Amino acid sequence: MKTSIATIRFIGVFLCLVASGVAYEEPGCCFTLCNEPPISFYGYNHSARPVCGDRLCTNFFDHLSGRFDFLWWKPSEEGIALGTVVNQRTFNLTQANNVYFDTHTLNPHFKFDPGFRLGIGYYSPCDCWDLIFNWTHYHSKAQTGYDIAEQAHGTSFVSDWTMDPSLVYTFAKARWTLDLDWVDCELAYRYYVSHCCILRPYLGVRAARLGQKYHVEANGEGVLQNAMTGIKSSCCFQGIGPRAGLDLEFRLDCGFSVVGQAAASIVYGSYHRSSDDLTTVPGEGGGPTQNVFYDADIGEPRSTSMTMTDMAIGLKWECCVECCNTMHPLSILAAWEHHCFYNSNQFNYQDLPAAFFDPSDPDTYVRKRGDMILQGFTLSILIGF
Repeated sequence: MKTSIATIRFIGVFLCLVASGVAYEEPGCCFTLCNEPPISFYGYNHSARPVCGDRLCTNFFDHLSGRFDFLWWKPSEEGIALGTVVNQRTFNLTQANNVYFDTHTLNPHFKFDPGFRLGIGYYSPCDCWDLIFNWTHYHSKAQTGYDIAEQAHGTSFVSDWTMDPSLVYTFAKARWTLDLDWVDCELAYRYYVSHCCILRPYLGVRAARLGQKYHVEANGEGVLQNAMTGIKSSCCFQGIGPRAGLDLEFRLDCGFSVVGQAAASIVYGSYHRSSDDLTTVPGEGGGPTQNVFYDADIGEPRSTSMTMTDMAIGLKWECCVECCNTMHPLSILAAWEHHCFYNSNQFNYQDLPAAFFDPSDPDTYVRKRGDMILQGFTLSILIGF
C-alpha cells in the first residue's frame, strides 16, 4: 500500500513539472550561465562545465583550456638508509660498570623542492565530455652523512650499503636523487548531483618514468688500512597502465569551492637496475694501490607493475574574466597533494664477503625494498579559451 502511494506521488510530481515547463531541455554545450546549476529533470546529470557569456562555441579553440601548476613537494622513501650509528654508554649500578648501546638510523634528509605540471584540455560539443592531458615533472635530491670526528667517544658506524665486513668506517656520506615524470590522459564528465555538489569521474591512462640514483662514499680502517669505498647504484622504472579517479566539489559562496580528488593507477613496465662497489686499498709501505671492484648489475630489465595512488584536498575559486572582448572561465586552486608509489625502491647491491659471492647466482644479491611518497602544496591555474 505504501509503495502504491509513493508511486502516485511521484507521478503527480512528474506531471506538475511537465505542466510548469521546468523539465530539462537540452541547451547545447555552451550553456549561457556561468557556473549555475540548471533546473533539470530527475535522473539527468547536467554538465557543470564553467562557461562564460553567450557564445555559440563554433570555433575549435572555444573548446580548449590550458593549465599550469606550481608544485612544492617533499619526497620520502623507505629502505635507503645509509647505515646505523651505534653509541656505547656506561653507567654505574650497585658499584658495577654496565654497558648499553643505543642506535639511530641515518636516513637522507628529504626537503621540499619545486616542480611543475602542464595541461591542455578539449571539451567535446557532444554533451560536454572533456579530454585532458597533464604532464607532471618533479626533481629532488637528499643527502646524509657520518663523520666520527663529530661524534662522541665510543661511537661506531655500521653501513647498510658497503660490502667489506673488515672495514670500520670513520666517514661516510650518501646522495639520493629522483627524476620523476608522468603523463595522464583523462576522459571525464563534470556534472551536478545537487545545487552545491559537483562530481567528475574519469577514466584514463598514465605513462610514468621514475628514475632514482644512490651514491655512497666512505673511508674505513681495519684489515684494509685507509681504504676508500665508492658505490653507484641506480634504479629506473618506465611503464604505462590504466588509471581511474573521482573529483568531488562542494560549492560555497562567491565562487569558492572545497575540492577533493582521489585516483589510482596500475602501471605496467620494467625496472633497469645497476650497482657497483669499488674499494681502493693503498699498498703497504708505498706499494701499488689495489682496486677491488664488485659489479651487482643483474643485467636484464625486470618486468613488473607498480601501483600508484593520488589524493588531494584544497580550495578553489572560479570566475569569469574578459580578454579581447570575450569572457573566459578562470579557476585558481590551492591544494595539498599526496602521491604514493608502492614498492618503488628496487635498488640491488651486494653486501656479502667476496668468498660467498657468486656473480652467476642472483640469490647472492641483496635488494632494497620500500614505498615512496610525494606530498606537498600545489597552486593551479586553469583558463578556458
